[in-house]
Amino acid sequence: MKYYHITNKNNIRSIFDNGIKCNKNGEIFLFENIGLKCNGIINGISDCIANNQIFLDEYVMFEINNKGFKTESIPDNVAEISAKWQWILKQEVIVPKYVNIFGIYTNKFNLFVKFNKLIVSLVYYYYFCVATQTEKLDSYNRSIVCIIYV
Repeated sequence: MKYYHITNKNNIRSIFDNGIKCNKNGEIFLFENIGLKCNGIINGISDCIANNQIFLDEYVMFEINNKGFKTESIPDNVAEISAKWQWILKQEVIVPKYVNIFGIYTNKFNLFVKFNKLIVSLVYYYYFCVATQTEKLDSYNRSIVCIIYV
């Protein structure tokens, strides 16, 4: 399986020199580069992450060779429709020899659906009241799909 990582374009030189470093919690965030289709709208996982998690209009995507993993990747239980394809690697750094630039992109994310206030309120209520436990997040992600099709 191929893994990818996105970040601000300003980090390219640092990643080429030092690799991809973990955050303060010892985590490196990765994903599988696929497209999601919902209500006739297609978004790449990278655009979903750029738009909803790291808030970038432009980003660089790196392809990661998993031979650089010192630990196994674990699911990243983000509360998004794309959670199934997002991973966390608990290690300090992925050294540069396992990291290749895949491309520089402009975020082209489109909302899968324009929610009305009631549906958005129900989603947030469910998330904060029910899906705050890790084992509940998967059912939360499934509920989003159901709500989108309402």
